[in-house]
Amino acid sequence: MKANDIYLAELARARIYKALAECYCSPGELTLQHVRQLGRDLKAVCPPAAEAAERMEAALLAHEGIEDLTIDHARLFVGPFALLAPPYGSVYLEGERRLMGDSTLAVGECYREVGLEVAAGFNGTPDHIAAELEFMHLLTFKETEGLLQGADRSAYRQAEHDFLRFHLTDFVASVA
Repeated sequence: MKANDIYLAELARARIYKALAECYCSPGELTLQHVRQLGRDLKAVCPPAAEAAERMEAALLAHEGIEDLTIDHARLFVGPFALLAPPYGSVYLEGERRLMGDSTLAVGECYREVGLEVAAGFNGTPDHIAAELEFMHLLTFKETEGLLQGADRSAYRQAEHDFLRFHLTDFVASVA
């Protein structure tokens, strides 16, 4: 594979994480564009997964409007009375359906290891699925930047690998 092809594939992978993170945020006018970009990037990286993005796009197009999507999003991920699908890793990984457990602290430590802090205005916890996917986007993007500049990318690649292996994979697998 040529260096340019590797770069484009890695950039697509970074955008996939970003688009997936956006899918867990409150819907907005750009939601359909994010899903379309997700589909295009998945075609380049994992064609079978692109079919799921195409189904997501079709469902969005069939939806009545942004207000209905916002209500559905809140019903699943926000409340007010009960979370049908809590977007927090600790709820699934701690065994007691609780927030801010040891797994949350471990995720925050992963962020700090690469020089990140959770933004002061962020209303969630570090183990919110959107934050974790944003983190993977950042790591993948930094790795891609290093590829373009001919710099050592091993630290970002290792951080990606470790975060997937010790956090995100367990989180996603426990939800399924």
